[in-house]
Amino acid sequence: MNTSEKTDMEHIKVLIVEPGQYPRRAEIANSLPEMKTIVGGYIESVHPWEDAALIICNEEGLVNGLPLNRLVFELGEPIAGAFFICGVDGDNFVSLSEKQLQHYEKSFHYPEIINVTSIGYLVTSCEPQLYAAYMEQLTADPPIEPMAP
Repeated sequence: MNTSEKTDMEHIKVLIVEPGQYPRRAEIANSLPEMKTIVGGYIESVHPWEDAALIICNEEGLVNGLPLNRLVFELGEPIAGAFFICGVDGDNFVSLSEKQLQHYEKSFHYPEIINVTSIGYLVTSCEPQLYAAYMEQLTADPPIEPMAP
């Protein structure tokens, strides 16, 4: 194994997707501690697409009440908390190709405000500034009391 192959296995090119932010490219250590740091806890890998790409997310994100991040249509539910997308080759996490990076940057470009309703999810794509303002209002304002008839 030459040095460049070893480096390629030790670091991988991924797309990190955080709530309220545009996705960003990153080169990360291909290690469990690094991945746990990015997602904020135990990792779970999800393979919702036909290509060789995975979502790596927080295994307990929904249970622990992390903010809903993006709705993954193929899963029929949102991912909670930060996640990243990486390539996969057999049992190994690998770098995304340039084509994959471009595809997923476009697919997950806009932050999403996700509201849970009685009939499913109501998703609004928006700019990061609008997301931040919405979240600030959501946490700062007391609930509105219903008016008496």
